[in-house]
Amino acid sequence: MSRRQDVRRDEGSVSVNGYGQKGAVLALLSAFWLASACGSTSSGSGLFAGPGLACASSADCTAGAPICSPTGVCVECVATNNCTGGDVCDTVSGQCTKSCTTAADCSSNDVCAARGVCVQCAANADCATRDGQICNTVLGECVGCRSDADCGGTQRFCDAASAECITCRVTSDCAPTQTCQDGDCVAHCASNADCSPGTPECLTASGACVECVSDADCSADKPGCVVSEHRCRDCSSDAQCQDGKLCDVTKGQCQ
Repeated sequence: MSRRQDVRRDEGSVSVNGYGQKGAVLALLSAFWLASACGSTSSGSGLFAGPGLACASSADCTAGAPICSPTGVCVECVATNNCTGGDVCDTVSGQCTKSCTTAADCSSNDVCAARGVCVQCAANADCATRDGQICNTVLGECVGCRSDADCGGTQRFCDAASAECITCRVTSDCAPTQTCQDGDCVAHCASNADCSPGTPECLTASGACVECVSDADCSADKPGCVVSEHRCRDCSSDAQCQDGKLCDVTKGQCQ
């Protein structure tokens, strides 16, 4: 049975406002975290409510969560025929898991949810051995947070995409001399010398370090710089595509 990987941190991912997920999907996911925090236990069949990368089609998704769900989130499955090894699709979380009637049908660390699938938890106590995580009872997953109320200290915001506490969502959450990058407040850059290898280019207007500002900053395997998100992708022009394919410049994909 597979478990979702942390999808918030994608190497080199940065947006100008410091938050790499699409706003519409974050709003949708935040609503589900709030429902969970308020004690909802509705199974919500077919909701695909879990955190994940935003998508318009499966071409936007990656291995591990290769299918774009009806709610615009990359998931592992939308139907049982997407699963292997006798697993079934839990359409609430969009993950392949085992079917069950009792906890005895699940692995030693899992419980049997009322909807008949094995999940990580049904209550916070089920997450006691998972590094202090709490239970999102809608999904049956142990998570770092369900809403901002679960966070505190310097990490006071709940990132709906990863269900982890973060320091900032936008640059205004940081000190005046800092920029929000991937949920962390970092010092403004003044030049490329202030940036790290993963994000080597400095946008002096915003003080953010990014992966690229032009194709010249990208490598041969991902030669196109998508300047709207400052990330290296498969293409930024048709000339970088083969076999008669054209470049979708908004996604940086040859199609």
